Amino acid sequence: MNRSDLLIMRTTQFGESDLILSALSPEYGKLDFILKGARKTGPKKFPSVGLFRVINAEFRDPSGESQLLTMRNILPVSGFDAIANHTAGYMAACGYMRYLLNVCRPMVECPETYRSVLILLDRLSRGMAPEIPVVLARMVQIQESGLMPEPVPDRAALQAQLLAAGLDEGPIPELSLSYWGNLSAWTERLQKSQN
Repeated sequence: MNRSDLLIMRTTQFGESDLILSALSPEYGKLDFILKGARKTGPKKFPSVGLFRVINAEFRDPSGESQLLTMRNILPVSGFDAIANHTAGYMAACGYMRYLLNVCRPMVECPETYRSVLILLDRLSRGMAPEIPVVLARMVQIQESGLMPEPVPDRAALQAQLLAAGLDEGPIPELSLSYWGNLSAWTERLQKSQN
């Protein structure tokens, strides 16, 4: 039996009361689950799993023909429900999750990507314009996946600052809007190379 924190990246209704979940774990990468009875409510039940929520759960490997994991002993950790108050941030987060669902692999640890996504969601939940935090999260994911090119010598310090800001280990560098735009286009090109 494994246990991990899991960020819910996608939920899909299945049957009358079940959910299929895609989640990101720092230790296990992208994982897909079936959660029986997750949509039932009652005096002793409340929905603890939902989009952009972090849970801690036990799970075991798939059984039979299904490739879906099953989970139990679910504990709510945190959530980013306030992101729903910021349409641009919500849409940016959904787009970034869609990207992560395509590039993150099962059973491949991704602790920095996981951490940068939590920071991204926190920033977007507080109403920060999405362009800069998304670029920072992209850079961390690209770096962790090993696809970040070596910086030219005069940009190495800036790249280190940007990666630190993506992990909330330093301030976000003050750059011009056009520089952020160029950086966004560059990270999008690098991300497309992963697909």
